[in-house]
Amino acid sequence: MNMLEVLSENRDLKAQVRKAEHMLTQIEIERLPSFAIGFERGEAKGEAQIVHRLLRRLDVTKTSELLGLPLEEVE
Repeated sequence: MNMLEVLSENRDLKAQVRKAEHMLTQIEIERLPSFAIGFERGEAKGEAQIVHRLLRRLDVTKTSELLGLPLEEVE
């Protein structure tokens, strides 16, 4: 969207950009593939943070058992 705005300045497309931006507010963002990708990455990052926090307090075996994850994945 930012690049479109920059290009619209040189091509007198401001009205079209405004219309497109309004249309984007009507889209169900949760259905977009990029949203799903970002969500999955965030979810994986959150899981990794939980594992790291638990490993500060527990050993690898206990963390694996508590989270129901394979020992190899926790290691």
